[in-house]
This record gives sequence, structure tokens and C-alpha cells, in this order.
Amino acid sequence: MLQRSKGGGSIQLELGRTVTLAGNHVGGALQPRENREAIHVHGNAVEADVQLFANASGVEVRRNTVDGNLQCNENSPAPAGGANEVQGNKEDQCAAL
Repeated sequence: MLQRSKGGGSIQLELGRTVTLAGNHVGGALQPRENREAIHVHGNAVEADVQLFANASGVEVRRNTVDGNLQCNENSPAPAGGANEVQGNKEDQCAAL
């Protein structure tokens, strides 16, 4: 299920398969959550927060530009990646990314 908010252009993902989000411009938040398969978030420009919550089977976050916060919580295993440019804070499991 891919949802786009009416106001801010946010994207929220709740899917049951491997998802790769690469090279996109998101006018709001990017919120992959509760996925049972791998999530790859690479080379995106996001004008708000990137929030990765409660994903299973691996999360990789690389080379994204985030105008807000990069927040990861309750992912198993913890997200991998790096080289993300974040204007806000890198929080919880994403603190080192």
C-alpha cells in the first residue's frame, strides 16, 4: 500500500515485499513501516523526516538528503547504511547512518 498525504506530499509504506526507493524527490515525509521484507532507501531527496519503524528483514539507508530528521526504531535487524545528509537529527537506530 503506497499512500500519499493530501497536504504535505508524504509517502507511507506498509508492504509485504522487498521495496527499493531510489532517486526520488519526496515533498513531505517518507515513512516505511511494518514491512516484512527488506527496505532499501537510496539516493532520495526528502523535504521532511524519514521514519523507518518496525520493519523486519533488513533496512538499508544510503546517500539520502533529508531536510528533517532520520528516525529509526524497532527495526530488526537494525538498519545499515551511511553517507546520508540530514539537516535535523539522526535518531535511535539511525544515529550512526
